[in-house]
Amino acid sequence: MNSLKKSRAEYALVMMCLKENWRLDYHLRLSRLGKDVSFDFIAKEVAQMHRQLENSTGNYGMPKSISSKLNLNSELFLEALRELSNGQSYISKYGWISECMSQACIIYSELFRRRYQNCHIKRCHGDLKASNLWVHPAKTLFFGLKKYPQQLLALDCIDFNPEFCHIDTLSDVAMLAVDIEMHFTNWTGAYKDLEYAQNFANVFLDCYLREMQEYSMDAWPLLRYYMTEKAMVCAYVSILYDGQPELGERYLDIAYVHAQQLGKPIETSTQQLALGVS
Repeated sequence: MNSLKKSRAEYALVMMCLKENWRLDYHLRLSRLGKDVSFDFIAKEVAQMHRQLENSTGNYGMPKSISSKLNLNSELFLEALRELSNGQSYISKYGWISECMSQACIIYSELFRRRYQNCHIKRCHGDLKASNLWVHPAKTLFFGLKKYPQQLLALDCIDFNPEFCHIDTLSDVAMLAVDIEMHFTNWTGAYKDLEYAQNFANVFLDCYLREMQEYSMDAWPLLRYYMTEKAMVCAYVSILYDGQPELGERYLDIAYVHAQQLGKPIETSTQQLALGVS
């Protein structure tokens, strides 16, 4: 028994401190100042991440589950609108988004079911936004003999509610697309060019769908739905939990634009890429 105790090895978990300037939101801010960010690289890395995920079990991703989650998000969304000063004005301007999403949830029920049947519901990250993604730069060691390519690292995934992480991969990627829009919109001027910002998100989504070989007519309506929902979530989280009402108002504007696009026809690949921007 004593010899067994002596033979036991002790283990330690060594954690690496990631540099703040590796964060994707940092890269996106630099990109607005004229430095390029490779959406092709980001899209391919996210696609690779999604290809490695396990399929979800149970009824996650089915219409009933999606409707239940929307009801919760809509309740918190309306609570956030009431929380803002002059809440009645915000409810008048943005409250219709919840009803619009409820109708879309019914209309897209067959698309949700098809995605479930085709095994697109995975155990996803669930909070795939720029502040949770880190770009590890490429490096060369041993006088060029060993090369490590650039990597995208994902941290702080959802682990407290399975309904928020056992989701369609399109729902997962929609969060990052909305975050890209938020970072590329000019919020300082009198005119908020949301359509300009959408172009960057659409380039990212186009690369992602091609990499996943999912460039179909089904994908784009669902992306509109999920991007509206993610903008709603980002809005109420910023207002109710993070104490950032100004940021929440930015996401309200993004949700407003995407909700307006719900139900609009997408007929050509050009329109798909534009996601209805006109």
